[in-house]
Amino acid sequence: LRYKPGEFGNGNSAMNQFTERKMKASLIIYTITSCIFGYLIAYSDFSSVLFITSASILTLIMLICGVIIYLQPQNIQELSFYCPFVPLMPLFAIFLNSVLIMH
Repeated sequence: LRYKPGEFGNGNSAMNQFTERKMKASLIIYTITSCIFGYLIAYSDFSSVLFITSASILTLIMLICGVIIYLQPQNIQELSFYCPFVPLMPLFAIFLNSVLIMH
């Protein structure tokens, strides 16, 4: 499931300008989406159809952004070891902070 050399186009497992832009854009979208999700949780009726639909769409967007960020190389130079779930910890912190601030 992790980004490997030769996959997804350029054949390089080190971070480059394209993967850095993709990571920054996904992180911005994830942050905005998690803030909207926190606002939605704090100020809406949980039993409405609009809440369920909006929460489902926002969750799907956050999951897609999380997968995109997880698949990107994290370092400028290629490392010889593997660190699983390192990119997901900041995403969890962003989500938790945005939900708690809005609540």
